[in-house]
Amino acid sequence: MDETAQMKRRIKELERELKRVTTAQPAAAVAVESAAPAKRSVGRPAHYDAVDELQDAIDRYFDYADGQGWPYTVPDLAYYLGFNSRTSLLNYEGREEFMVTIKRAKLKIEGQRARQLVQGQGVVAGQIFDLKNNFGWRDQQEKIVTGAMNTINVGLIGMPPAPKNIEEWEGWYKSTIVNRERDVNGGSAGIDVAAGMGG
Repeated sequence: MDETAQMKRRIKELERELKRVTTAQPAAAVAVESAAPAKRSVGRPAHYDAVDELQDAIDRYFDYADGQGWPYTVPDLAYYLGFNSRTSLLNYEGREEFMVTIKRAKLKIEGQRARQLVQGQGVVAGQIFDLKNNFGWRDQQEKIVTGAMNTINVGLIGMPPAPKNIEEWEGWYKSTIVNRERDVNGGSAGIDVAAGMGG
């Protein structure tokens, strides 16, 4: 007997067995099953059911990290919140009700990392690695050719051209944070850059 015929025979056996089991089940058992609450979807139960609960836990993480003198990291945030991995936390970002909360937490981490990078604090290679892997920064050299065949080299994507002074850099940085905040909030900036960047 060939494989196809064996598979068809096995399918028929399984269908007969299924029919026998479902028809032999007592009516009381069927009633109990139908009265049972709907089963949750497959997977681990949610860590957080409410946005406020998650936001409070995130705020506690930032306070704790500040108290320890630690830089913020996505893996530390995930661990502090009770997730088993960084990916588990990032999967929460895909849930509509938690999207803005997690994006804002990641933005705060990214902002701290960018400040450290520009101010020369810590290990530059590690900060660049973190920005690339957790926040989508990338190295890319582009050449822009103008009408008169002048070539302009553009450096890191996400980084401004070399500033002439710290005030010029701070202006770029503040406008970048406001734009990102606007993106996260769906169009409204809602951030006081001077007051909202502490930490």
